[in-house]
Amino acid sequence: CFWYIKAIQEKHKAEISELAKAIQNNTLVMQQLVDKLTMAKIFLSPSDQFENTYAGGTTNEGEQMGLLAEKLAPILQRCGFEVKIVHRSTLANKCNQSDAWGADLHLPLHSNAFNGTVSGTRVMCMRTVEGQLGYEYSKKIFKQLDA
Repeated sequence: CFWYIKAIQEKHKAEISELAKAIQNNTLVMQQLVDKLTMAKIFLSPSDQFENTYAGGTTNEGEQMGLLAEKLAPILQRCGFEVKIVHRSTLANKCNQSDAWGADLHLPLHSNAFNGTVSGTRVMCMRTVEGQLGYEYSKKIFKQLDA
């Protein structure tokens, strides 16, 4: 019984370590992306999907994307951007706050934690008209994340 408990504890330590590495890698990718963007206000909208547990079952998308937003904000601010984070709110409220603040980029943060089997990079854009700023930045973000 003690061996089993020890094995489970070690597995969770390894999962947490891997998650920390993934967050660090995402932060580095975002730093590379920020180096290429030129805008003033970025609205970070971390996922509120706390029911989407990660494969290890010890954490979830909502929690981790909130942590990612908190790590990302100072990086963006160091690069001269104004940053606003709204977490634990409805999508409609986040969009209203983003619009009222005058955000140049509304960046939802999600991680595909759906059921432990979903993976890959997805970038979604409200309007997909070639040449529109939102669409152009969504392509740039995808290119950086997919690199």
